[in-house]
Amino acid sequence: MTKPYVWINNSLIPSDQAALNVADLTIQRGYGIFDFFKTIDAKPVFLEDHLNRFFRSALFMHLALKQSRDEVRSKILQLIDKN
Repeated sequence: MTKPYVWINNSLIPSDQAALNVADLTIQRGYGIFDFFKTIDAKPVFLEDHLNRFFRSALFMHLALKQSRDEVRSKILQLIDKN
């Protein structure tokens, strides 16, 4: 069985190669956004609702996002396709 892929630091890599720096605020303070969604036949369910919630959460937390909504959607679809 192959390892699943993940997006980290703007790269699509096997999950067993993913790493986070312990000095990152994400690790030290739990500073981030967590969400998940269901897929059916490799298609995300309610993806636009999840994107709405993600971008609204980032706004409320004053997190500057480097990717646009279209870029995030594209990365999600690439990740689903790769896995």
